[in-house]
Amino acid sequence: MTTMPGTSVPKWGPYTESALQRYPGVGGRIPASLLRAFGTQKLASARANGRLGELPGPMAERIAQAASEVANGDLVESFPLGPWQAGDGNPTHINVNEVIAIRAAELSSVELAIHPLDHVNRNQSSNDTWPTVTHIALATTLRDTFGPALACLASELEAFAARHADTPKVGRTFLRDAHGTSVGAEFGGFAALLRDCLRQVALAQEALLSVPQGGGAVGTGRGIHPDFAAAFIGELRAATGQAFVAAPLPCACQVVDTALLRASHVAVEASVICLKLSRDIELLASGPHCGLGELVLPDTGPGSSSMAGKINPTHASMLEMMCMKVQANHAVVLASLSSARLQLNTTYLLAACAVVESLETLAQGVLLFAAQLVAPLQVDHQALERQVRLSPGATFLRAREVGYDAVAAGRR
Repeated sequence: MTTMPGTSVPKWGPYTESALQRYPGVGGRIPASLLRAFGTQKLASARANGRLGELPGPMAERIAQAASEVANGDLVESFPLGPWQAGDGNPTHINVNEVIAIRAAELSSVELAIHPLDHVNRNQSSNDTWPTVTHIALATTLRDTFGPALACLASELEAFAARHADTPKVGRTFLRDAHGTSVGAEFGGFAALLRDCLRQVALAQEALLSVPQGGGAVGTGRGIHPDFAAAFIGELRAATGQAFVAAPLPCACQVVDTALLRASHVAVEASVICLKLSRDIELLASGPHCGLGELVLPDTGPGSSSMAGKINPTHASMLEMMCMKVQANHAVVLASLSSARLQLNTTYLLAACAVVESLETLAQGVLLFAAQLVAPLQVDHQALERQVRLSPGATFLRAREVGYDAVAAGRR
C-alpha cells in the first residue's frame, strides 16, 4: 500500500501488507514512543551512511528527512502492526524501513529508487536495531517523563510533611497501637524513598545510553561497515542531545539486555513505594466517622453510584492498579530476558513493550495522584488529638524505668 504525497492515507509496502495478514491484530499497536525512537535511529543511520559514502548524499538526506517525520510522530498511522508478531520485532522494523523509503522518495525533487532494505536499512539488522531503539525510547522517557513525575510526587510529599512536621499522631505496627510519631515523619519517609529511587533512575538512564548499533545480526559487526558504529553514535548524539556510546560488546546486549532490566527495576521500585503510599492513605483516611479518619480526602467526584455524598480515595486505587500492572510487566520482562537462546532473544519485543508501558503508565498515574490527591490532602487535627490522648505510647516508654514485665502486666 502506498499513497500520493500530501495525503494522510497510511503508507507501507508489500512486506507490511503481508505481515498484516499473517499476524493477529489484537493487543493494540507498537507504543508510539518506540516508533518515534525508530525515526531517530533511522535518521542517525542515514546520516552515518551518507558520511561514510555508503549511500549517495542526496539519498541519505531524503531518508533522514523522512525519518525525522517518523521521529516527530507525523506518520504514526502508517505503522499498523501490533506486538504479537515475530518476537525479534522484524516485521515492525521492516514496516519502518518501507514507510521511510516511500516517504523519502516522495520528498525527493528527482526520481529516486529507494529500497527499504538496501538503502534505509543499510548497515543495520533488526537484532542490533531493536535494542538500540528501545534504549533511545527508554532513556528519553526516564529523562523527560518518568523522572520528573517521581520528582513531582516527592515534592508534594515533602511540602505536606513540612506543613505537618510537628503534628503528632499514633504509630501502628501490625495495625495495632505503637509508639507515637508525626504526620511529617510518616510522609517525609515516602518522599525520601522516592528521592532515592530517582538516583536509581539516573543510573538506569546512564546504562541505557550504551547501544549495540553496529553489532549486526549476531553482535560481532560482521557484514557492517567497520566505522558505522562510531559514525552512528556521533549522529545519534547530535540528534538527541544525549551522551550515547557504542556498547563495548554488542553481542552481550543483544542477547541479555541488562539495561532494559534496570529500567524495569526502577519502575518496580517506584511501584513498591507508590503501592505502599496509596494503601496507607486509604487506611489513614478510612471512615471518616467509623475508621481511623486521620486524613481528609479531596472531593474528586462521586465515590458511589448509590451512596450519595460518599468520598472515596479513587486516585489511590487507580495508582494501586497501575503499580500492580508494573509488577506484572516485570515478571514478563524476567521471563523474556531469561529465555534468550544463543545469539538472539526471540521474545525481546515483548520485554521492550512491557517496560515502555510500565514507565509511561506509572509516570502518568503518579502525576495525577500527586495533583489530585496529595496536593489537596488535609489532616483531621481533632481526630489525631483524640487518638494521641488514648494512645498507650507513653505507657510503652515507661518500660525503660519500671521494666518490660511491669508495663505488660499493667496493660493486661
